[in-house]
Amino acid sequence: MHALQSAIDKCIKQLNDRAPSKTILRAKKAVLKHVCRDYCHMTQSKVDNLRTKDELYSAAAAWVCA
Repeated sequence: MHALQSAIDKCIKQLNDRAPSKTILRAKKAVLKHVCRDYCHMTQSKVDNLRTKDELYSAAAAWVCA
């Protein structure tokens, strides 16, 4: 999970330098949803039910551990 979290945080930091905070929050969620949808192979409805960054990280981490 640490490597995935680091990669996501690096993307977010790059956005952080250029975008307002609301955009950053949307970007964080979009990146994590992308990871869950495309790499964890979750259905869109399951991804939509992940409401917090921690839930998204957990879903991505479960895929990495598998």
